[in-house]
Amino acid sequence: MEQPYYRLEELVGKDVYDAKARKVGTVTDVGYSKDGKNALIIGIERFETTSNPITDRELVLSSLLKGRFETILFERVSEIGDIIILRPDTETETKACPICNRQNEKQAKFCVKCGHKF
Repeated sequence: MEQPYYRLEELVGKDVYDAKARKVGTVTDVGYSKDGKNALIIGIERFETTSNPITDRELVLSSLLKGRFETILFERVSEIGDIIILRPDTETETKACPICNRQNEKQAKFCVKCGHKF
């Protein structure tokens, strides 16, 4: 079965919920990577409730955009309707900071919360 295509206008403004029915944020834009991956860019409602750690790059961009945001690859999207529902996040590889216990991406060189060097 062919997958439906969505226009930017159809996605922007939709609320995004994780697999446990917790609101993650609202779609603000769609992003494209050089390697052909598409992602939703969402404004985060409550930063602490997101299931994925925010990257250093996202922190810099969020300060430029005057708010926190997260990128969600389309591969993680389970359903798109009145809202967007994400698949359970079972494959995220993270490491905890030994100083503040914040979860960071496995390849991170510094903790995004306290700046500790890994």
